[in-house]
Amino acid sequence: MPLPSAMIEELREIKERRNALPSDLLFPNTKGNPDSANDWIVKRVAERAGLNCGQCITRHGNKCAEGPHCQHFFLHKLRHTFATEHLRSGIDIRTCRPGWDTAISNPRWCISRECSRKTHWSR
Repeated sequence: MPLPSAMIEELREIKERRNALPSDLLFPNTKGNPDSANDWIVKRVAERAGLNCGQCITRHGNKCAEGPHCQHFFLHKLRHTFATEHLRSGIDIRTCRPGWDTAISNPRWCISRECSRKTHWSR
C-alpha cells in the first residue's frame, strides 16, 4: 500500500530508536513475533458484520460459526483487498506495489481473476 512520505519517515525512526534490523518486525508482540491482536480486531469486525463463513474450525477447535475465528479474515487480507480494488479501478499493479518487476508473484497477491489478468505486463 502506498504510504505518505511522512509516515514512512516516522516508521524508519521507530526502527532506528529500537536499533532494529531491516528484517525485524515493526510492531512485534512482547516475544518478538507478529502481534495477533490486530488480526483479532479484523476477525471480530468480520463476525459482527456477518461475514464469517460458518465452516472454519481452528487448530484449537474454535468454530467460526460460534465466534470470531473465521480463517478467511486476517489482517493481510486488507492488503489484498486494497490491491484488488485498485486494479479493478484500472490502476497499474506497479503503482499499487512499486518494485515488482515480474508478474510471477502478483496473481497470488491479487485475489480476483479479473485483476490477475491486469497484473501481466511486458518488460
